[in-house]
Amino acid sequence: MILRLVLLLLALTSSVQALVLEDLDSNELIDIFQGKRLGYYTGSFDPIHVGHEGFARGVIEAGLCDYVLIVPAWGG
Repeated sequence: MILRLVLLLLALTSSVQALVLEDLDSNELIDIFQGKRLGYYTGSFDPIHVGHEGFARGVIEAGLCDYVLIVPAWGG
């Protein structure tokens, strides 16, 4: 079974967008993330909720990164 990594792109101005990394080819990933600062947020997220979103959005709003990768640690 292939675990799917979910990328939540939290925009400062609008709603949350989710992309499944497996659905993107390497050129698309390069176009999206080249020159950007990425944050990495891992946990069980069982289930993911607005508190998780608020934390990730706060990191972006504080200027610490441009996007936050939210990676579930399944089975944790």
